Amino acid sequence: MRSTSLSPLGLKLDIAGVLENPPPELDFVLPGLPAGTVGMLNGAGGVGKTMFELQLAVVLAAGLPWRLAPLSALLDFDEERSPERVLLLLAEESRAVVWRRLHAVVAHIVRCGLFDSGLTATELKARLDENLVIHALAGSRRLQLLDEMLQAGEDYPALKGAADGARLVIVDPIRQLHVANENESGAMSALVSVLKQLAHDTGAAVVFAHHASRAAGQFGFSESADASRGSTALVDDTRWVVTLSEPSRDRLKSFGVADGQPEGFAVLSAAKMNYIARPAAALLSRELSGVLCAHERVPKAERMPTRSRQ
Repeated sequence: MRSTSLSPLGLKLDIAGVLENPPPELDFVLPGLPAGTVGMLNGAGGVGKTMFELQLAVVLAAGLPWRLAPLSALLDFDEERSPERVLLLLAEESRAVVWRRLHAVVAHIVRCGLFDSGLTATELKARLDENLVIHALAGSRRLQLLDEMLQAGEDYPALKGAADGARLVIVDPIRQLHVANENESGAMSALVSVLKQLAHDTGAAVVFAHHASRAAGQFGFSESADASRGSTALVDDTRWVVTLSEPSRDRLKSFGVADGQPEGFAVLSAAKMNYIARPAAALLSRELSGVLCAHERVPKAERMPTRSRQ
C-alpha cells in the first residue's frame, strides 16, 4: 500500500491500497465489541450488573470456556480462548462485598464445569491472580475522568496506567467517575470521548456500566438502548449496548416461564450492535448467591424461588 499523509485530521485513507487488499479481521474482545472501542452495560440498580461483570471478567481472565459467561446466553463466541488481562473498576463496591461475590462466582464455575475445561482449582486461582485486576473504590474519593474543560480529568493517567496491557476494561458505574451534568449532551459526548481515548491509548475494549431511567421500567422499554438515564449521547457515541432488566410477568411468560417471580430472573438484551447482527434477547436465572446464568443451565436447587407471590 502507498504511504499515507499526515494532517491535523489524522491518517488519510489510502483508497487504492484499501481496494487492492483484503480488509483485516475485526479483533473482537467480546462478541460484537472490537478492541479499541467503547460499549455500555445498562440496567436498573440491583438488577445484577456488577455480578454480570465479575462473571465475565473471571471467564476472560482465566481463559475459561465462553459458555460459563452469562453473556453467552445472548451471543456465541470462540470456546477456545487464552487468558486475557481484565481491569474492573468498581466505584460503588467495598472490598468485602467484592470478596464475597468473587467467591460466589468461582464456586458457580466449579459447579458448572471448571474441571471439564481441564483446569484445576489451583490453576484457576493462579490465572486470576495474574490476569484479573479489581479496584473496589467504595469509601474512596470520587475519581475524575472529565475536567471542567471537558477534557481527560486528573485521574485519567492513573486509569490509563492500570489498564496497560488489558484486553478489557470495565468501569462501574460511570456516574461515579465524573461530576458533570449527565443530561447535557456535550458533557456526556466528551465523557465517552475520554473512554475512547482510553481504548485507543491501551488497545483495550472499554465497557462502562450505567443506570437505566425510571421511565424505562415504568413504560416498558427497559430492553431498549433508550433505557439509559441522562443524555442520549451516552448511547449515540458508543458502538455496543447491552441491557440487563427485570422482566415483567408477561415477559417471563414469553420465555415460557409461567409462574416465576421476576426478581429471580433478568432479561439480557443486545440493544445496539454496530458490527454484528443483533440477536434475540435471552433470559437469565439468578442463583441464591446472585450469580447469573442462562435459565436452562441453572440447576433447580440453586435458582431463586419461582412460585407466584401470594
